[in-house]
Amino acid sequence: RPWRGRSSQQQSQRAALRMKRLSRRVTARAASHIAANHGGGGVALWQRVPGSDRWRSLDGGPSPPRAGPSRRSGLREAQSALEAVLLPCDFPHSVGPGYLRYVQWTSIGLVTGKVESILATQAALFAVGVGAGAVPMAAAIQWVLKDGVGHAAAIGYATVVNTRFDADARRYRFQATAGHTAADLVACTMPLAPKTVALVGLEVPSFLLLGSLSSAISSVAGVAQAVARARIMASFARQGNLADCTRAGQSQAKLMSLVGTAAGIGLSWLVGPQPAHVIGLMLPLSLVSLYSVYRSCDHIVLTSLNLQRTERVYHATLDALAAH
Repeated sequence: RPWRGRSSQQQSQRAALRMKRLSRRVTARAASHIAANHGGGGVALWQRVPGSDRWRSLDGGPSPPRAGPSRRSGLREAQSALEAVLLPCDFPHSVGPGYLRYVQWTSIGLVTGKVESILATQAALFAVGVGAGAVPMAAAIQWVLKDGVGHAAAIGYATVVNTRFDADARRYRFQATAGHTAADLVACTMPLAPKTVALVGLEVPSFLLLGSLSSAISSVAGVAQAVARARIMASFARQGNLADCTRAGQSQAKLMSLVGTAAGIGLSWLVGPQPAHVIGLMLPLSLVSLYSVYRSCDHIVLTSLNLQRTERVYHATLDALAAH
């Protein structure tokens, strides 16, 4: 029939139908040829049913038994499900080239940081007297006050830094990890401090003083980490998928937090509440956390200019002009 007057969609559908019929004819002729050459004995031809795991016979023979799922296919399905949860859609085409290495190093830092947090919390609770019976009202008030001091410090820090987070996201991210480490180390020294400390002629509980310092550092570091993470996720997004990259980052953080919590609980049970043992375990964990975050920053590429990058550009321009 003539093709004139037909739309391109109708032509494509008709061509696909003709190719399907031609494929069936070729398959039938091949089946007849094989059956003729082999005498029809011991030869069976099957064709997979499109869209399912069933097969049908092409020569009228019995259908093959349905195979159950193999172990390899189950592992592939589990891997695909894990990638769908922890990675952005259309990975790796939707993110920058260093995203996977960044995630790997960041995951190590998150796990070790969570273990540090568990140990620091154990030391703070031991210092406030949780292990010695009922917590008195004064200790509960001190715990609330130290959190209030931390929130106030975070607000002041965010106001002072302001827009510099965008230009120096990598630096503030590393400083945030260092801040969390310092806060945990301060919390671990609480059981070693005396009950009260003389400050401006007043007897101030050492838990309130050290707890407020630890809470302030931790709150400031939390603000820096959250803001820097948003800028870093924006640098990895390649297809306008900032929300998807942020969703994947949150899933990664929650999973590593669960792993770190389990490891921290086990280690805290092993080392006990002794401050010397806790600090001895905190030091190598802090080094691993700082190193992993430092390595993850190597895979972050920022296209904005900060003070240091601008100076290098100007110096290179001035050197080029001086050479001419």
